[in-house]
Amino acid sequence: MAHQTRRSALYGYLAVSMTLFGVLGCGGSAPGSGTAAKVDGAPATGCDTDAAQISVGSAALTIDCGCDEAAGTQAVKPNALTCTVANGTTVVFNYAEHTLPRQILSKGTPSFVSSPPSDPSEDEPLQAHAVKFEQIGTYQYEDGFDSTLHGKIIVR
Repeated sequence: MAHQTRRSALYGYLAVSMTLFGVLGCGGSAPGSGTAAKVDGAPATGCDTDAAQISVGSAALTIDCGCDEAAGTQAVKPNALTCTVANGTTVVFNYAEHTLPRQILSKGTPSFVSSPPSDPSEDEPLQAHAVKFEQIGTYQYEDGFDSTLHGKIIVR
């Protein structure tokens, strides 16, 4: 029962966060869609202020918007993805494919709150993990189920 309560609270937090970002802050991509936001058929040019989005796929990490690095920048495993953001930015890790379990784990120091596991066999698997970065530093992360999907968030 406590697990259900925590999950409900997390879903509530994510729903509010995604609403505040204008559906993940990238101009209209549905949570879990795995595609860059489209505006009139063209890729969106950026996230809302203070938001960034990274899609976590089965073979690559992709910057959707909001990082200093160009939208569409991709790191195919085992290469690492770098996303540079301003202090105070919320980064949303969007689980682009829902066939494999996912979990974003913070590695090293400084650190951030890691995500709970997302299990695609559950009725309502977790579709995204949002982290607000409020201190300058370099934050390493990896997928807990596939450590070859990894990268870093540089907060300036």
